[in-house]
Amino acid sequence: MRSIRMYSLVTASLLALGAAGCGDFEKDAPETAVRDFLSHAVSTGNGQRACDHLTAAGQQQVAGAAAKDEQDAAVGCRIGMERSVLVVDGEFVDDLNEVKDLDYEAETEGHDATVTVSGEGLKPITFRLKHDDALGNLYEPSTPWRIESGAEALVRTGS
Repeated sequence: MRSIRMYSLVTASLLALGAAGCGDFEKDAPETAVRDFLSHAVSTGNGQRACDHLTAAGQQQVAGAAAKDEQDAAVGCRIGMERSVLVVDGEFVDDLNEVKDLDYEAETEGHDATVTVSGEGLKPITFRLKHDDALGNLYEPSTPWRIESGAEALVRTGS
């Protein structure tokens, strides 16, 4: 019984050290919200889940960026996120590990945060976030941070 507890403790410690070395963030960190958003937007192509990381204002900005013209004005956030791309060194990022390997730098002040995502070959993208637990989105991400602006930079028109 004692060896089982010791094994469990050692295993948990190694997993914690491994996670700390991989650039993972606390569940409620603004960096987590942006990384998870990017994962849904560009890795899995799940536009609805990506939009659930956004405030209502953020969703409107994405929809506006996705609209090619007045006839396309009804394009919503989900379609806009399904049209999103992230390009690093001329290559489309479409792998979760590539998203995790980006650099995330956060500045937090009260219920507001700014997260700048950068990496070699990537023009930095700045996201503004609000700390808000219940926005009524279809899917509630595990972090209470929601992106208020910056996501529209990923949207491309014409797809």
